[in-house]
Amino acid sequence: MVHPPPPLSSIPVFSLPDSISTPGTPQVSSFLITDTDTTSDNNDENKKPPFSDPRALLLYVYEDLRRFKEIATENVMLHAADRYISGSGPLVGVEACQQHEERFGKRVKMRVEDVMANDCFGCVMGVMEVGDDIKEKFCGIWRFIWERDRVKAVEHWENLNGIEGVRKVMGGL
Repeated sequence: MVHPPPPLSSIPVFSLPDSISTPGTPQVSSFLITDTDTTSDNNDENKKPPFSDPRALLLYVYEDLRRFKEIATENVMLHAADRYISGSGPLVGVEACQQHEERFGKRVKMRVEDVMANDCFGCVMGVMEVGDDIKEKFCGIWRFIWERDRVKAVEHWENLNGIEGVRKVMGGL
């Protein structure tokens, strides 16, 4: 079943950062994500599960990775960022995936820079921060299914900036 895209009023507006880094100067900037629909600001319908908008689901889980269980199906599959180092296969089942995310707890902050999603797939890019010293670019890829009129995550790929990025982040945990 194909679901229509959300109304334009529910799509976040992405504003450019105030500063732009100069060549040779590493600088991390974030995009400001705001909702311009003032009528939906007054109700929390699409700010917590269940979701009818894949973008809202992604923004919700990246605020706190420990919310994974709230947005996923029972048989969700997670391809962890360290899969190339550990040689392990994907985690299967919401409990196994939740335990993986719980490892990070509040020590990891996911600073979202960009979100793209349709009714089947989502992509979230940004910077993963571990403490004050470790900052690494990430790209989370998601696959969705629909249960009635609600979207849920059924598969997720964690990606960091190469093997060195994975080692740096995992070493900081």
